[in-house]
Amino acid sequence: MINRLLLIIAVFFTIPIIASERDAAVLPDEKQEELVQYQSEEGKFSIGFPESWEVIEGVMGRDMVALAPAVDPDDLFLENVNIIYAKLDAPITEEDYYKFNMQSLQKLLIDYDLEESSDVQLGGRDARKIVFTHTMGVVNAKVLQYLLLIDGQAYVLTFTADPLDFDEYLQQFERIANSFVINSGVTL
Repeated sequence: MINRLLLIIAVFFTIPIIASERDAAVLPDEKQEELVQYQSEEGKFSIGFPESWEVIEGVMGRDMVALAPAVDPDDLFLENVNIIYAKLDAPITEEDYYKFNMQSLQKLLIDYDLEESSDVQLGGRDARKIVFTHTMGVVNAKVLQYLLLIDGQAYVLTFTADPLDFDEYLQQFERIANSFVINSGVTL
């Protein structure tokens, strides 16, 4: 079946990132920054992030995390993007992969509520887009997630925000997602 590590990571990468002390920044709709291209360490994908975002590799089982700057000094929730990818242990159809992930999220996340699920194109490839909310401790989160299954390799892009701020970040999240490119010929 699906690599168990992928399942564990897929569940925990929806965890919101709680801010430490950071510089204050403007809200995403106040400033349209150029995207700076990030190339994965193994060269498997590239994606662009606003230059004010901090990119960290290998955090909490994720391949990379990009953190938005704090909106003000008291901001305790950093909107973030993270990406995981893994080679699957056995062949699986796209539909079975999506169903498996949806069932796992529903079972493992507290107060999980699916708001949207649709088939989309991302970087010229078929993907499943889901939007959901969940609770982690006392923190509520709203998540936009893209799942891609390409040649036995799974890519999961997760965009997390405070539910009250999600709509303000949505356009920026989608802009970042649309910059995602899987590099051809690179296998895990």
